[in-house]
Amino acid sequence: MSTPDTERERLESKPQLVDQLRALWAKLSPGRRIALVAAVVGTLGAVGYVSCSEPSVRYETLFAGLSPEDAGDIVQRLQAMGVPYQIAAGGRAIEVPAARVHEVRLSLAADGVPRGGGVGFEVFDDQSFGTTSFVEQINYRRALQGELARTISSLDAVASARVHIALGERSVFRDVDNPPSASVALRLNGTLSPAQVRGVVNLVASSVEGLTPDRVVVVDDRGNVLSASADATHLEAQRSIEETLAGRVRSMIEKVVGPGHVSVVVTADMNQERYEKTEERFDKDSPVVRSEAITSERLGDAGTVGGIAGARGNLPGTPAPASAAGPGATRVAETRNYEVSRVVTRTEGPPARVERLHVAVLVDYKPGDGDDAAPVPRDDEELARIAAIAREAAGVDPERGDRIEVHSVPFAPLPEPPEPPPAEANPLPLPPHLLIGAGAGALVLFALAFALLRRRRKRKQQPDVLRLPAPIAAVERAMTAAPDAAGLEPGDGGDAIPALSAPPVFDRVARAARQDAQRAAMVLQAWLRGDEKLVAGGRR
Repeated sequence: MSTPDTERERLESKPQLVDQLRALWAKLSPGRRIALVAAVVGTLGAVGYVSCSEPSVRYETLFAGLSPEDAGDIVQRLQAMGVPYQIAAGGRAIEVPAARVHEVRLSLAADGVPRGGGVGFEVFDDQSFGTTSFVEQINYRRALQGELARTISSLDAVASARVHIALGERSVFRDVDNPPSASVALRLNGTLSPAQVRGVVNLVASSVEGLTPDRVVVVDDRGNVLSASADATHLEAQRSIEETLAGRVRSMIEKVVGPGHVSVVVTADMNQERYEKTEERFDKDSPVVRSEAITSERLGDAGTVGGIAGARGNLPGTPAPASAAGPGATRVAETRNYEVSRVVTRTEGPPARVERLHVAVLVDYKPGDGDDAAPVPRDDEELARIAAIAREAAGVDPERGDRIEVHSVPFAPLPEPPEPPPAEANPLPLPPHLLIGAGAGALVLFALAFALLRRRRKRKQQPDVLRLPAPIAAVERAMTAAPDAAGLEPGDGGDAIPALSAPPVFDRVARAARQDAQRAAMVLQAWLRGDEKLVAGGRR
């Protein structure tokens, strides 16, 4: 809790601080004042420029990978909406303020923007009543092409896509109809894997009635055909098998002769025919009862009828005939169906299988016994071991007709790789405003350092320069002290004056007053104010 005395002291210390600052400013020479003002102004200017150069509004991507048509349509709509925007990625991306990204995106999506670089099935939304069948067929083709292009463009590695479809014409007057075909042009952001290319081909083929994958061609923006034909696929499979087997053999032999001392080439004869085999076998020795039915019928003991034959037997008074018992009969019917047991085997062969392998291995000479001895060929025993290793690594089957050849030949010395050119030092890609700010800061630091060095130099040249005024009590103690005193200690009212040494104190004070009368007057005024403060403190 502050008392009235402490509050009074705090209020009285403020004018002293201002006076001290004024005294410091008065002691500065004109050159130092200019340097100090320039340093302050330069620092403030650099900070202000750097802060103003940074964009106050952060932009985020609204849409990316746009076609020129979609980009132009979006720019027109943003201008009509009054939304600020920036164009990036060479006109293929548009950025808007981050706070309005979702709002603008939903608003444009409600209008069907972007359209994906082509028209889709929305072309039938405004179908007129008098549209002919030919126009409907053209619109259907356009819509199908546009929808496929949008779907393909959704892939990460595809920037944009265009699809062209040639629908085959059907006619009752033709025995064979023209099959449809399609071509796809892609602008890529990266690289499509063969599996992705096959996916694009199957997507297009499945979307068009009657279109087969072999009639779909995919090219990139450089004109390279990405959709490989069946022959190219077979060659790729053959090359993959050959490289895999050669790598296996090479890795095994290099562990014996060392890296770089063996060369392996594998040639595979491939059968690209794909077959299906269905085999059905019957076993006649062990038939199996498929169904069995037994029917039994019994004819009972039925009696024989006797009596008078003819019309007389029907007259009244004729006695009833007597029946006589006869023998019974039984009939049994049995039906049994047999099924011959069978085994059905269906075998589907791979699309490509190896029919024959040819392996060629070249091994370098081994070094001689002495240091300067020439390399010598490897003996037959060592070559036989290498051949056995290669045979097992490649899976060579002599019964299938596979062959392997291993020879020892001297390898040509490898040329020494050229020395890489010295890397050029790339400058730091700093923004211009940061470079300007750093330069301004360096100038400010240089100006401050120069001012401090100059001030220290003047202090060394003028050792009798007075410091800030000290209280009267401290001055009186210094005046009454011996001429060879070590100096004054800092008091409560300010810094200590310089150490007092011969000549006497009064001579030094007089000489300082003659050198700078204005500063001496300011020192006296400060002493007077300090005296009043001491008097006031004594009264309390």
